[in-house]
Amino acid sequence: MSIFEQMKKTKDRIEKLLESNPKLRDCDYKLIATYIYHEVGKEKLLNMNGLDLLTMLSKGELTNTETIRRVRAKIQEDRKDLRGDSYKKRGESGDDISNRINEEL
Repeated sequence: MSIFEQMKKTKDRIEKLLESNPKLRDCDYKLIATYIYHEVGKEKLLNMNGLDLLTMLSKGELTNTETIRRVRAKIQEDRKDLRGDSYKKRGESGDDISNRINEEL
């Protein structure tokens, strides 16, 4: 049994993925794909086709992708060390916009 399978909570699983792979911090598509890869398992994925995977997703047999995205956002809100580059850039540009609005008022 892998460490991923041992972790019961979605939050713990996502936090581990963000810690171990910084590339996942900026791209929800990569995070979701990696999460599902570990959730289904390599061997099972190798023996199924795309339709099988989509069927599992549509039947609710996999973690909801919106849940994965929301949990990632909450983790990054709470843990600055797990924020990606785009998170930091958005924060900086938001500060710039706020300053311009305040100057104009």
